[in-house]
Amino acid sequence: MKIEVKEISELGREINFEIEEEIVNREKERIIKELKKNVEIEGFRKGKVPERIIELRFSSLIKENLLKRIIPDAYLKAIKENNLHPAVDPEIREVKFDDGKLFLKIYTE
Repeated sequence: MKIEVKEISELGREINFEIEEEIVNREKERIIKELKKNVEIEGFRKGKVPERIIELRFSSLIKENLLKRIIPDAYLKAIKENNLHPAVDPEIREVKFDDGKLFLKIYTE
């Protein structure tokens, strides 16, 4: 995971993250396996739906859960490594998936 902190103002910091494809895929696989246990789709027994079908049908839910798992860990790592002491909750300004990688831009004070 690559982390870059930019000073925007006296207190404001923009934190840019590049999260490797390996980390994204590992979390994505965990989410799909969790969904697989409970998903019921006509033509398949419960727990037997192919992962590819789950990925296609529930792509937005998978992305949402992926962000909920990755962002908090990445943010905590960034503030610890850069000795930041945020006074407010972070503001997510950009989220982009590109070639399997996840790019985030978070603002904090």
